[in-house]
Amino acid sequence: MKIRSFISILLGILLVVSIISCTPGTTQADPTARPTRTERPPLPSKTPASPPLLPTKTVGLPPAAQATPTQNQPAGNNIIEGEAVAAVNLEVTGSSSFEYAFITDYGHQVVVIGPRIAFVLDQNAGIESVFIPPVEDPSGNNVTMRTTDGSILMADYLAQESGQVQIWAINPVSGDFQLVKTIDEPTLTVITLEFSPNGRMMAVGYNNGEIRLFDTDDGSLMNSIQAHTDNVTNLTFSYNNRYLASDSWSFDPFTYVFDTANGAKVATLSTESYEPGIVSFSPDGSLVSATSSDGTHIFTTNNWQETGVVIPGIWEGNFTCDSQMLMVSYGNAMTDLYSVSTGQQVGTIENAPLYCYFSELVFLEMNPAANMINIIAYTP
Repeated sequence: MKIRSFISILLGILLVVSIISCTPGTTQADPTARPTRTERPPLPSKTPASPPLLPTKTVGLPPAAQATPTQNQPAGNNIIEGEAVAAVNLEVTGSSSFEYAFITDYGHQVVVIGPRIAFVLDQNAGIESVFIPPVEDPSGNNVTMRTTDGSILMADYLAQESGQVQIWAINPVSGDFQLVKTIDEPTLTVITLEFSPNGRMMAVGYNNGEIRLFDTDDGSLMNSIQAHTDNVTNLTFSYNNRYLASDSWSFDPFTYVFDTANGAKVATLSTESYEPGIVSFSPDGSLVSATSSDGTHIFTTNNWQETGVVIPGIWEGNFTCDSQMLMVSYGNAMTDLYSVSTGQQVGTIENAPLYCYFSELVFLEMNPAANMINIIAYTP
């Protein structure tokens, strides 16, 4: 009985298995077999869905800046080429060894410095002079030159640890010089100094945050301004000599603008930065730039308000001659140009530094073999 029941159960199991194996579409796939391409699931589309709309950059900007710039946009291969427009022949100096050449901040004087020899060319004042500087290290960063009223001014503070500044007047015809004034403040340290564009004023910044304005004719004190609570690190005059902008070290992180006539503060440029900023006035007098921790901010001089343009990542820059761009140099390699109305990078020049020489953007190309300096002009 037990054997018969076992056989019956076994036959029933075999019958069920046979029925299942004969049913269409139920054949198990070989696990080693790969599906054909048509059996693979479709790939997702490479066209993503439209992103949500973002607010434009015009929100909250003053009326003067109602635009939607795309800031810091790379210029691609927009390399601006230059053209040699003039040359300075240095044979008159009698020396073929020069350490460097530059154009002064306000674009009027070409200055060439060599070992104990200086050459100044100012076409505006009709001055071309070679002289032995009255200071031992004329190539130092603490020496400033400017021409005015047919003479050449030089100021130095060679002993930076002291508060002593010397003003020299140099005769451009004979090369003779005389000491106009020795300004000595033994309790203070000179940090920086700058001549006004017309050469009639000299601003000196001290370690106690004070700025003093001196008359370069006789060295007399014109104004004393307690501008900051820390070192005065940068001083910049406007091109019309009316304003003086100053910046300080970290304990006084704002940039201020003063009236040179009376020393009154006329503006606080709201660019809080705990690094010394670079300030630049545009040649047409309408704008001023100041650096901050997030880049360079552009302000108008009619109300000292921001235009809304910030050039990010830029820690220093000077306006081009037409006041339309900010030029930012990277060592001696290249200069990028940024639009001050949009913040966009508009081009690159493969030379640095660049200067505004009268109405042209130029680079000074030294040619020691020919004892010449070529002036290369660029038109962005």
